[in-house]
Amino acid sequence: MTFAAPYVPIIYPGARSQTVQKYRAARRRCRSVTSLDEHIAREMRMDALPPTELHRGLPSCASIIRACAAYWGVSGTEIAGRSLLRRHVLPRQVAMFLMRELAEKYWCEAGRRIGGRDHTTAIYAWQKITRLIAVDDELRAGVERVTAKLAGA
Repeated sequence: MTFAAPYVPIIYPGARSQTVQKYRAARRRCRSVTSLDEHIAREMRMDALPPTELHRGLPSCASIIRACAAYWGVSGTEIAGRSLLRRHVLPRQVAMFLMRELAEKYWCEAGRRIGGRDHTTAIYAWQKITRLIAVDDELRAGVERVTAKLAGA
């Protein structure tokens, strides 16, 4: 009695890596086309909307950073910087909080506008300021003053 040997495909060296490379290249092409399509669609939407509907009187990120810097007595570069001093961190977190609340920016954009930070940093800043506003009257008053200054500007 003879037994047939099981079928074992012969894989030449580098055959798998070429397949993986082709797959990854195809994914990159799809991603770039998708992001290009999204970019074109966004540009078309922005062209179609009149400026009054596009901005709706929302404060810009730069004006939020300037207002927070002026209120807390630091510079805009210190807010966007890497310093972990409390006098720099608090205005930075308030600025991220206000970007989300007043300017309706996405987490990633709020983080990127303040020193190229990650979206998780912006989420943490929003959560922390929300929590502190509930218990700290001085901080709440400061945020309200900055908000009033931005509304009047």
